[in-house]
Amino acid sequence: MTNPFLDIYLAMKRLPLWGRLAYIDLQQTYKRSIIGLAWIVFAFSLFIAVKVLVFGSFAPGDPRLFSAWLTVGFWVYTYISFNILEGLSSFVSARSWILGTNLPLVGFALQAMARVLLRFVLHSFVVIAILFYLKWTIAPVSAWAILGFLCLMLNALWVQIALGIICSRNRDIGYLIQSIMNIMFFITPILYFDKQLGDKAWLLQYNPFTHYLAIVRDPIVMYTVPVNSWVIVGIITVVGSISALVLLALYRRKVAYWV
Repeated sequence: MTNPFLDIYLAMKRLPLWGRLAYIDLQQTYKRSIIGLAWIVFAFSLFIAVKVLVFGSFAPGDPRLFSAWLTVGFWVYTYISFNILEGLSSFVSARSWILGTNLPLVGFALQAMARVLLRFVLHSFVVIAILFYLKWTIAPVSAWAILGFLCLMLNALWVQIALGIICSRNRDIGYLIQSIMNIMFFITPILYFDKQLGDKAWLLQYNPFTHYLAIVRDPIVMYTVPVNSWVIVGIITVVGSISALVLLALYRRKVAYWV
């Protein structure tokens, strides 16, 4: 059994390295492209525009509210889903590094997190532009969204570690989670308001993504602090973090054989 905290500490000491590697990864993804990383912004903008145009006609009430709801919701959901999907292969894709170096395992999870964070930052320019176009007011309570996002980052770390280890051992788990994520998008309140489901709206409370979105989106769009969602997210964060630490302690040395 290894010390998981030592691995995390050693990885944190090299944060600039993981950031540079993440940026290089994104550059390689769009290599030989004319506009390069701008494709990330273009794809996100196109999705928002089409969804607002199509689903906005069905949304009740103020169209500005729906536009802000969808934009911020998809922005946050994209960050969450990318972290989950990156976590499925964060260690497998770093196979040559894991086998050829003695770098801390958690570092490759941080590298994957950095890739997602860079995308999130690029997406944020689109979100800011849309909110500015909508003349959306940012209230003092909106500052809670910052704390919500920091909580998302903490959750992203344990998700990357846990999924990275599990999917290194069993690749079928990764394919199963990919299939589930395709479904989760449609049962998460992004393209519609909770109240549009009528007497079935309570079902959304059993979807953890509903609460992760709420702690960031509600302070910005609804000007409220979702206390119930914070409690649920807090419980998931504690349980998930402990689980990731246990997995790291038990299987840290075995990952090199699995990848």
